Amino acid sequence: MRAGDANLDGRVDRHDIDPFVLGLAAPDAYQARFGIPAVRAGDGDGDGDFDFDDIAAFVRQLSSDSRTQRTQSAGQGRSRGTGPSATIASTERQARPAARHGRVAVPRSTAR
Repeated sequence: MRAGDANLDGRVDRHDIDPFVLGLAAPDAYQARFGIPAVRAGDGDGDGDFDFDDIAAFVRQLSSDSRTQRTQSAGQGRSRGTGPSATIASTERQARPAARHGRVAVPRSTAR
């Protein structure tokens, strides 16, 4: 487990924000919900406590993992987001004809 993975799913992403805030504001409630002390999930600066100084480390971790996920998604044909709308947008970008020297190749109609 690494600091910032407040919901204990193995990665740091937007789903960790609410549990992180819970651990910061109400450590006992966090421990009751997740079964571990909040300091184990939230001590991002490594000083042994979970306090407001850990917020910056969490945001850096969140941003870093977010960039990694976008890079991995781009390799799968998705540059932004996930789901049907992102797939459609990606497909539309790929379907556009490439412009060369100011001209665009237009397919000829087969209907006569």
